[in-house]
Amino acid sequence: MPNHSFAVIDLETTGFVNRDRVLEIGVVQLDPTGAVEGRWRTLVQPDRAIDNTSVHGVTPSDLVDAPSFADIAGRLADVIRGRVLVAHNASFERRFLTVEFGRLGVDLKGSDWILDTLPLARRMCPGPSFRLGECLRSAGIENVSAHTALADADATAQLFRVWFPDLADEIGVCRPLEFDDFSLSLLPRSELPLLPRDDGLFPDAFPIGKSPEASSIEMMLREELEWLRRITDSAPGVLDDAADRYFGLLADSLVDGELDADEVARLLDIAHTHGLTDDDVDDLHELYIRQLVVEAWADGVITPNEQAIIVHIARQLAIDPGTVAELLVESRPETVPVMTSPAVDGSGGDAEESEEAEDAEDAEDRGDETPPKVRLRTGDRVTFTGSMANPREDWESRAAAAGLDVGGVCGKSVVLVAADVHSRSGKAKKARSLGIPIITETEFAACLAALHAVEEVAAPASVNAGEEAAGEVPAAPEPQGRVLASGAPGAGRTTTAEEFEEEGGELRLTEIFPWIGDVPVTDPDATGVVEAWLESRADVPLHAMSPVLEPETHPEGLDTTHRTVGAWFGSYPQPLLATVEDLSDIQGVGRVRLRSFVYATVLQAIDDAADVADRAKEAPLGTVTGDVPGAESRALKDGGASMDYFDLGESVYSGHGPLEPGELTPADIVTGWLALIGAWPYAGVGMPTVAASGIDVPATVAEAAGEMTDPAMRVIEHALRDFDDVAAGEGPRASAIIDHRMIGGRTLGELGEDFGITRERVRQIETVVKRRLGDMGMGVRLLKSAVAARFGPVRRISDVRALMPELDSTPTSSVSPLWELLAISQVPTLGDGDVAEGRPDDWRIADGWLLVVGAPERIEAEVRRGADRYGVGSLSEMALALGLDESVLGDWLVSHGGAHVDGDVVLTANGSIPERAAAILSIGGEPMTTDEIHAKIPDRSRTSITNALSISALMHRCATDTWALAEWGMEEWTTIVDFIHRRIDASPEGRVPLTDLLGEAANFKVSENSVYTFANTPEFSVVDGMVSKADASEAPVNEALPEETRDLYWRDGEHRLLVTVTRDHLRGSGSGVGAGVAALYGIAFLESRELPSRLGPQRLTWGRTNASIGTVGRFMDDLGVFEGDRVWMIFRPDEFDVVVATPRRDGLQGVAKLLNDTGLDDAFPDDAPIDEVLRAFNEAIGLEPDAPRRRTVSRLRYRGDDALAELIREL
Repeated sequence: MPNHSFAVIDLETTGFVNRDRVLEIGVVQLDPTGAVEGRWRTLVQPDRAIDNTSVHGVTPSDLVDAPSFADIAGRLADVIRGRVLVAHNASFERRFLTVEFGRLGVDLKGSDWILDTLPLARRMCPGPSFRLGECLRSAGIENVSAHTALADADATAQLFRVWFPDLADEIGVCRPLEFDDFSLSLLPRSELPLLPRDDGLFPDAFPIGKSPEASSIEMMLREELEWLRRITDSAPGVLDDAADRYFGLLADSLVDGELDADEVARLLDIAHTHGLTDDDVDDLHELYIRQLVVEAWADGVITPNEQAIIVHIARQLAIDPGTVAELLVESRPETVPVMTSPAVDGSGGDAEESEEAEDAEDAEDRGDETPPKVRLRTGDRVTFTGSMANPREDWESRAAAAGLDVGGVCGKSVVLVAADVHSRSGKAKKARSLGIPIITETEFAACLAALHAVEEVAAPASVNAGEEAAGEVPAAPEPQGRVLASGAPGAGRTTTAEEFEEEGGELRLTEIFPWIGDVPVTDPDATGVVEAWLESRADVPLHAMSPVLEPETHPEGLDTTHRTVGAWFGSYPQPLLATVEDLSDIQGVGRVRLRSFVYATVLQAIDDAADVADRAKEAPLGTVTGDVPGAESRALKDGGASMDYFDLGESVYSGHGPLEPGELTPADIVTGWLALIGAWPYAGVGMPTVAASGIDVPATVAEAAGEMTDPAMRVIEHALRDFDDVAAGEGPRASAIIDHRMIGGRTLGELGEDFGITRERVRQIETVVKRRLGDMGMGVRLLKSAVAARFGPVRRISDVRALMPELDSTPTSSVSPLWELLAISQVPTLGDGDVAEGRPDDWRIADGWLLVVGAPERIEAEVRRGADRYGVGSLSEMALALGLDESVLGDWLVSHGGAHVDGDVVLTANGSIPERAAAILSIGGEPMTTDEIHAKIPDRSRTSITNALSISALMHRCATDTWALAEWGMEEWTTIVDFIHRRIDASPEGRVPLTDLLGEAANFKVSENSVYTFANTPEFSVVDGMVSKADASEAPVNEALPEETRDLYWRDGEHRLLVTVTRDHLRGSGSGVGAGVAALYGIAFLESRELPSRLGPQRLTWGRTNASIGTVGRFMDDLGVFEGDRVWMIFRPDEFDVVVATPRRDGLQGVAKLLNDTGLDDAFPDDAPIDEVLRAFNEAIGLEPDAPRRRTVSRLRYRGDDALAELIREL
């Protein structure tokens, strides 16, 4: 049985039809087992007469203070959403809930969200009656107050619980009722309190004005107040003074978990006073929740109460529940902090380590899967990298305060705390090479909490042992090897940055940020750099911030799923080419988000600078630290030269150190490279001969080459041997990790089950394997580089395998082919021995393609450069610039860029409809109709295309339903009236011949009749065939008469318009009513008047060619009518209304047909005397009752109703 919760609901209403309203609601919440979770009730103001008080006992006086349905809709949605509704005769409740929520714009689609107990009664009860009362009696259940909403709901809930064990099939086809975020946003959130019926029943119902969730949250808050206060007290601020002020008040206000009206007002006042935008406030709210989540995980677990409180606070801050759920899951710690008490006897905790080792061995023997453990002790080295939810300076300060040594990654490091544990930063690479765990800030919070807990336990023992007899507490070690953090000595006074250098460190701020020596900096830390850049370098590309930054650098720690980050990276494939001014133009980027972007960039520069400094220290004296021989060093002081990632150049010929026995000789390397890239004078490893490539090879050379051992195969054999060496020591376990995890994607737990070892043991083996994959021989390095040279920058892997089939060879120890193994190997480059990330001979496989590092970004940049403003470019020119085969580039652009390739034409526009249409018009070179454009964009509807093009600046209409590029300079077509005005304005005489207008109309695909009609409206004057503007001093007069308006009748002392309901009426479009209706109210030309109605004001307008009434959809909904039904629109002097008319009947003749066609069959029978009918009909159309029939026929023809005139003539 599905694990659904339920909401048993009952409604009391003013009646049974759609125009009736709900006046009382009762809900009983049940958990998935059928147990009662809570009750909810309120009376509802129906805003209409109540004439069935005898049924439910509710009088108008009971409802004086009752909220309307709109007032309680949001709270009711909170009570019932996520649950299957249950009701007896559920179609009644479903219909009224659908109508009531529909009035507020919320569509409750389907019907499988409500379970009806009435059909169940036919199976569960003896009958013959299956009304609720009879079912309750048969089950022995008492209804304490029938026709009271909550009493009926409670009785139905009891009945449902009795039947519950036998309802698996019925419940199985139900789904919970959900309200999406858009629907919830439409529901008002009124503070008007609920009003329960004053009957003394159900004292356990939820308090007035509170949902079940609010009541349970209130109890949780009382229990968890201390926890929340600790989190709020520790929540750090952000970068901006105004934001910090708002953030601080927010934290103070939420210490009790609730925002009251006064607190909201104060927050709004701060936001307004300090110029915080809605985007800023949204970002601050999300940051607050992120920090709550991080702190809540500090003990390694979030309890259900803590989670409920976080969700409750997030809802008050208007944060999407889905976002909160993702944060709670994504931030779940993967490591377990180890609480190790310092040994009092000076043993250093060996006893605890021994016990821990024994526990681990026991767990491994049992096959338990346990997360990796991280142990922190006072004095341990910890390192931070990337931009985190809590400012990095805050984490560094908290770590130092706990006695930890904060600095760079080194051999004694215990842990690296990263914004992204999959980081490829220099710190992360070094940590992996040293086997140092990389953890998230959430996991570090848990480790820090464990360390504090140990210190609290150990402190008394230390004092007793006399270790701190003097009362002195050892100072926490100063952070080493990093830029000064907030609170460091010297922080807080304004001076230039170059005056500061960290104690014991190696990097000055001026080395990382050379420009900062010329500007005043308040704080010598990342925050100070951010503020200085914002104030002095807002128009400079971000990569110019530091010589260690490249334009293509992606700052770590940013949420790439956030729309603003996506917009940044999408608009700038090389993100750091953007300036602060560019970023501020992105929709949704306010001052808070902008500072977070710059802050992340500053931290990236600091991390990269530390990495460069570390590599410089570790490099042998006299070696080149650049990426390629001859390239400038990337040391900080020389400005950090960048390289061309597509230039394979000399990387193959670089020195590779002394050769070991059995290694490839220099001759092997050179000849093997040439053979692998196809520059060898015979066909080797699927390669064409050099002669076949157009080079004339002498016969002697070819014969000599043929007698040699294939140099390419020697390289491949060495590569296969290298991969076999990786598995040495661990055997099948290492092979399985490579084949089934690193390539196959299996989990640590699944492999652990296969080998009968723990998940942690698999992780340890995997660490060894990865280290070996990054330290492979020249065979793998040479082969990987050659594959990149021949097939890069992009190529389908199927093509690579077909052209070099030896790549399908497998090592003895693996079932994976060489091409897959090469893709996962992180081998050193051939140039400087560093990791191959970012090198031109490093590549990966994604979506069936071989991709050299940086290739997609390079291709995207070239396509942008080569395409015109409409996204149209030449395939051959792009391919030439990229050094790619045209067919390969075309294949890539279609499969990855969504481009369209037609011969040499590349259509890259694949975004908005206007962009795609502009490109199509640019290729075609002439105007196109909507249908022609739709044929080129078949994935969008014709209506969507028309709407999108109508508001685009790229193009305009050059005729009705025909489009041209704006740059072509063709006259824009708007409306017939505008067309006539333009022609008159262009005429020196201020008038134009009507015949000229009619002749020109064909150029714009407009009919002559349409032009003639608009030329004869009150806006213009036609005299002797010349059209001019009407005299503005003379107001147009509506000469139409009500009695001459078709379908308008005078009945029962009021004017009624007989209307057949169309789809436009139902969906809310306006409709024509005839100028005679506007004449009833004396409405001026092109003006409107609002008529009062029972459903709100109704707009009536006298337009250019007719009068029209605004949307009447709400009247149609209220009446429950459908397309094809007929209604009377009633136009009283001071009121508008709509009522149901008699339906149209087919097959009638004579008087019966006359009565039905005119709606008079509600006053006369079909066989009424003709004279009596005609007297009433004459009065209805404004004639004397005894008017001659010819007069009646003439009036009808003037009204434009020839069919009715002919019918009367033939009577």
